[in-house]
Amino acid sequence: MLPGIGVSDAAVLGRDYAPYLALFGPDGERALAFAHGLLAPLLAWDTSHRSALVRTLDAYLTHNASVTRAAAALFVHPNTVKQRLERIDQLLPGWRSQEASFRLGIALQLNRLSGSDTPEG
Repeated sequence: MLPGIGVSDAAVLGRDYAPYLALFGPDGERALAFAHGLLAPLLAWDTSHRSALVRTLDAYLTHNASVTRAAAALFVHPNTVKQRLERIDQLLPGWRSQEASFRLGIALQLNRLSGSDTPEG
């Protein structure tokens, strides 16, 4: 699975990737396609606007939907996080539902693990 998500020159613990193996099997390319499929609108926006929507959403979800803690993690003002979340609302309608947030959390983690910043890798 690891080469499929772009992890090839690293020493890793198998248990760190076990949840993704359970979800996607040994096909890392399938896992990365899932992640990039969900994140594509944000990745494209970030690329074309030199923005940080993916990082913002990752920080927001990592910090239990706290604007204040996400802002502190990103070293930006909370209003910046709020503005970025409004843009994410436009690009990913319905992302705040429990199911969508769960899927996005997985996609963000896979994106982070792969070290990928674009849909192409």
